[in-house]
Amino acid sequence: MRLLFSLVSFILTSSLWAAAEAPAANPQLSRFLPILFFTPDTGVGAGGFLIKNLDNPESGDPSQLIAFATITQRSQIISVAEPKIYWDQGRWEWSAKISGQDFPSEYYGRSRLELRPDDAEAYDDKRFGLETRIKNIFYDGLFWELELGASWQRFTENHDDPTPNVDAEFDRWGHKGHQQFVSGALGHDNRSSRVRATSGHLIRAFYRHQNFDTNQDKGRFGLGGFDWKQYFSLTEKQSLALQFYAAEMDRVEVPFYLLQGLGGNQVLRGFYGNQFRNYAVSYGQSEWRMLWKPEWGFRVFAGVGAHAARLSDLDESSGKPAGGLGVDYFLDTRSMNNLRLDLGFSQDNVGVYFLYGNAF
Repeated sequence: MRLLFSLVSFILTSSLWAAAEAPAANPQLSRFLPILFFTPDTGVGAGGFLIKNLDNPESGDPSQLIAFATITQRSQIISVAEPKIYWDQGRWEWSAKISGQDFPSEYYGRSRLELRPDDAEAYDDKRFGLETRIKNIFYDGLFWELELGASWQRFTENHDDPTPNVDAEFDRWGHKGHQQFVSGALGHDNRSSRVRATSGHLIRAFYRHQNFDTNQDKGRFGLGGFDWKQYFSLTEKQSLALQFYAAEMDRVEVPFYLLQGLGGNQVLRGFYGNQFRNYAVSYGQSEWRMLWKPEWGFRVFAGVGAHAARLSDLDESSGKPAGGLGVDYFLDTRSMNNLRLDLGFSQDNVGVYFLYGNAF
């Protein structure tokens, strides 16, 4: 049922967009898309999606502003605004992200405690976040990157059913949280496009330092890792995307929502969002992408991930496989910005994801 409603929403919104001015005829793209949807979890929802090109370079990706917001009859709210600016022929990149949400979530445990999906414990998650990032490609694809951010969160238990584990978490850490982080990265980027690459790679080695302060306690930790995304052009209309990621954070006591997570709309689609949380995670993903019309695409994806207290312990952890397929609608056939509808499968769930942009 959820898939049907999501598919109808995707088709209606994409058709409305397609009825507007053709993307190729509008180099200074500026569009607003109203969204209307219904799912059993949210009820009726409405919102809007905005994309605006801020320049029109002769080559490379255009600077853009992207924003969307939705609200449902059950007062569930998600909103994001994200400007991205390129200059000096794309060698410099600055972006920012402002986000807010008021949405129900579920606790599936942490570390070795893995609750079955039927036993997940509900809570409400309200949060507001600010992030900014600057990147400079200084020599033949080599780059450095610096990112700063802060977020504020407030949690409320949902006592329609017993929630002993999540209650214990909030008894320990309280119902409010505030985090600040600074992150740095070095790597190599020779992708054909930063929006939807069909060749090249993005390799990053990164380290993140984060402070957190709850209304019960405070602390800090570091997180370091490696992220490799590789893209291959198979034919004029087909490409293959691969990703390998591994990261480990300091083993200090932290609230469950600060641990690394597996599952959701980008990592192991098919599992619930952040269904598996731990100090160390590693995963690999692949995605075959095909264009069948200028504004439509198709994808098949698969991945496997694992989590443990340390990366060195991952050989003792069983892999979590997931896979699925999806459809793309391209908002701008030059930069290939897209809306995607993905259907993911795992041993625990069938997930439907209606989002902007690629998973990786």
